[in-house]
This record gives sequence, C-alpha cells and structure tokens, in this order.
Amino acid sequence: ETSLSTIYNKSDGNVTISNGTLHSSIDYYVIYNESTGMIHVQEMQIGETTVSPRIWGKYLIYNKVGGNVKIDGGTLSADGTDFGRAYRYGRGIVNNGTGTVEITKGLIESGGEESIYTIENVSTGEIIITGGTIKAGGFEGDTGVRNDGTGKVTVAGGNISCSKIAITNVSSGIIEISGSANINSSYSSATSTIYNEAGTINVKGGTITGESAGVYSKNGTINIENGTISTKEKCIYNMTGTTLITGGIVNSTNNVAVYNDGTGMITILGGRIYSANSCGAQNNSTGSIVIGEDDRRVNQVLPNIVGKNYGIYNANDNGHIYFYDGRVTGANLYSTYGTITIPSNYAITKTQNEDTTETATLSLVGPNVSKAATNNIYYSSIQEALDACGEEGEITIINTLTISENITIGEGKNITINMNGKELTYNGTGIFITNNGTLNITGTGRLKNEGGGILGGTGTTTVDSGVTID
Repeated sequence: ETSLSTIYNKSDGNVTISNGTLHSSIDYYVIYNESTGMIHVQEMQIGETTVSPRIWGKYLIYNKVGGNVKIDGGTLSADGTDFGRAYRYGRGIVNNGTGTVEITKGLIESGGEESIYTIENVSTGEIIITGGTIKAGGFEGDTGVRNDGTGKVTVAGGNISCSKIAITNVSSGIIEISGSANINSSYSSATSTIYNEAGTINVKGGTITGESAGVYSKNGTINIENGTISTKEKCIYNMTGTTLITGGIVNSTNNVAVYNDGTGMITILGGRIYSANSCGAQNNSTGSIVIGEDDRRVNQVLPNIVGKNYGIYNANDNGHIYFYDGRVTGANLYSTYGTITIPSNYAITKTQNEDTTETATLSLVGPNVSKAATNNIYYSSIQEALDACGEEGEITIINTLTISENITIGEGKNITINMNGKELTYNGTGIFITNNGTLNITGTGRLKNEGGGILGGTGTTTVDSGVTID
C-alpha cells in the first residue's frame, strides 16, 4: 500500500496482474493507467490449479488517456464487504479517454449506499464486454455500466446484474447489446434495466430482464432488432425520443409491453410484442405509434402484438396510432381501441378466437384490393407479388376479382400461382399471363377470359386438374 495508487503505470508500459491481492486503503484508485499503456488482469495456471488476482478498494482502476485495460479473470471489488470493509460508495473501472476497456471473464462489483458506477465510460473511449459478471449492489443511484460521454459500450456476452439500473447512457454515446448478453435489474422501484438519457441504444440480441421497465428512453433513439426484453413493468418506455422495433421479443408480465408517454415516436415494423396482463402497445400522450409501413403491401403476420385487454390503445385524442401491417390481438372488442388511423383504401378485419380474444388484421379494399400474397405479405397487384418472389417462389390469390393487369414471368424464374379456390376474370387487352420461365398453376380455381387471352410466352406452364381455364 502506498500514499496514492498501489500500481501506477505512467507511460506506455504494460502491467500484467495474474495472482495475489491488490488494495488501497485510501480514497484513491488501486491501479492508475496514466498514458497509453496496458493493464491486463488475468487468471494464471499453476500446475493443475487456476489462480486469479483480487483487487479491492474504494476505487479500482482508472484509465486516463488512450491506454487499454483488459480483464480476463479475477475478482475486482469496489464494495469491500467480503474483505471486512464496506464503503459508502465506490467505483470499479473508469475509462476517461480514448482508450478501450475489454472484459472477457471474472467478477467486477461495486456496492455501498450512493453514486455507484461499477464501470464508467467518461469520454470517447469504448467498453467491450464479452464475458464475466458485473454487479452493482448499492442503494441509491447505483449503475452497473454508465456511458457518460460520446463513446460506445458494447455488451456481446457476460452478465450485468444490478439492484437498480444495469446500464445508463447519459449523453450522446451508443450502447449496443448483442449475442449472449444477459442484463438484469432486480429492484422493482428502479427506473429501468437500461436508461437512455439522450444517446442511442441498439439491441441486436441478448436478454434484458427486470422487476421494473426494460428500456427507458427519455430522449434519444432505441433500435430493437433482435433479442428478448422481458420485464414485469413496461418493456419499452419512450418519452420524447424515437424507438424503432424491427424484430425480437418484447414481453411484459404485468404492464404495457410498448408504451409511448410523451411526444416521441415508436415505429413497429416487426417482432413479437406481448403483455400478459395489460396492453400490447399504448400511446398515452401526443406522440405517435406507427405499426408497419404504408406501402400498398400488407403483412398480416408481423409485427405480432398481443395484449390481455387491449391489443393497441390510443389513450389521447391528440396522439396517433397508425396501423398498416401485422396482427393485433386483444380482449373481445378491444383488439384496437381509441382512434386508430389507417389508409383510406384499408379496412380492419376482426376475427374472433376460441379464447374470447379477437385478432385484427388489415386488408386493402376498393380499387386496391389485396390480389395476391407472397410470404404472408399482401399486394395490390399480382405483378408486385411475383416480383417479390425473386427467381423462385409462390404467390397465393387472395380474392375473386375481375382484373385487367398484364403480368410477366421472366426467363429463368420458377413461379407457382396457388389459385386458393378463387376466380380471376381477365377483361384486359393482350395476354393476361406471359410466361417466359417456368409456371405452375396449382390448387383449385378458375381463370376466365373476357379479354385478349389467358396464357402466352415461351416458357413451360403446368396447370393442376383443379384449375379451370376458359
């Protein structure tokens, strides 16, 4: 023990710690990395025994400029309880420059009564977590990982387990969750497991759980691409920022799964959203929730939004819910509630389910009626559905129609048209279907000609016996 740090790395040297105990009994960091050097904490194999270092004190590691810190094992405790001393507050690792802190293994913990950050990224540097366990177990204001500047925190593995907020993004930095990351908050009065003040939260995988909200965004941006968010309270809580959900599972056991409470916007293009005891998606103020895209194509499968009472609920007449794609399930008569905006050529169809719930989907009506579907996406023209197949695919005829459009199947394409029991009456000029590739017309149905002709082209066409062409 010294009057300041136990280990002081002044320049570009490297320090490796593989065994033993390091401790500072004063209010200063046990390890101080002054410049561009490297601090490496790791396990060590001695014969058949694996040993690892213990580092404890009020403050543990400070990475000041452009240096790097790598934790490949060991126990780093800014709590001190296990070593006979409990601090009122402490900090584990502070990255205060352009450097990188990488954590692959080991335990890093803090505890006390207030102002606890187990790991803090202060400036433009980066924190990379692929393994290990990070804990914050204090009482007030404790955070497992705090991104305080414009830098980036990547969590691709490991466990972050905290009694309050697991990850805080304070400024304009980026938090990215992916892979096998497991992030949890165990305190029911915490704001959320992940708190975003102004920056960007990207969820590309992993699991986020908690007793309170999952991801809370006061401002800034949330992007949910994959992974699972499962909490007792609101999984996604958006205030004035922007949230985009394109995939993943969002599941609340007690409250609203996706909640817009301010002037912000939530766009749901994919994923599965569930609430076991409340509403799937709720717009509570003057902001907007957009479900799908207004692009003349209707996906009747995704996004999938389910609520025990309301499926989607617009609770404020000055707010907006736009419903373009997907399926929404709620209690009977409440799959959609409040003012729901749909395009003028759309209609909501509600189907009663056996469990007293109902499911709402969209279809095009009038001159843009849904004609064909590919991969559960509904199109207002058969050619659009064929083009969406690419080189090979199947389209399904949705409605019995009189049609005048001409469609073409290009060379090298292998297309199946499932008539689905429907009748298409062609009254246009020229040839209805020009096939220059391979075409299979399957199912049952009828192609009736009141125009120029039904089939043409240089390709190969096969027609099932259940389909009539006249």
